[in-house]
Amino acid sequence: MDKNSAFVKGTVRFAVVLAVLLIVLGCRFWTTLPDIYEERISALAAAGKPEAAIEKYDRMKVVIAERIDDETKDSCEYAIAQGYLIAGDYEQAQFMFAALGDFRDSAQMVKECIYLPAQQLFEEGKYDEAAEIFRSLGLYSDSAKTIYNEVKDL
Repeated sequence: MDKNSAFVKGTVRFAVVLAVLLIVLGCRFWTTLPDIYEERISALAAAGKPEAAIEKYDRMKVVIAERIDDETKDSCEYAIAQGYLIAGDYEQAQFMFAALGDFRDSAQMVKECIYLPAQQLFEEGKYDEAAEIFRSLGLYSDSAKTIYNEVKDL
């Protein structure tokens, strides 16, 4: 075997190993891509940037639409709803949590989206408006206690 054919065989082996390695890494990346997107969407939402999270989510739906399962979709939408809640857009957050139905604690979060603005009204001294909302929430959180304490002090 001359040097030239040994070089060719070595080069071919290297190319085959490299190709297999790239295929394995590509498959690994492709299978974790939804998780990567989900983590980035959650991070943006947690930072109170729901619009940026929506942009990333929309991009994910274009790039890997066939790879998104219901759990990932719901998880991303839940994170975006939390982003709206953090940003103080309670109405949009409530709408998104309601659309998620029984995913995680979405039903509870719908109530939280009603409770937080009522709490703000209460802190601003708008007791009648806050009390009306608290009453609609029934025994949620400290709604009843807040109303009782306010009436007691009158």
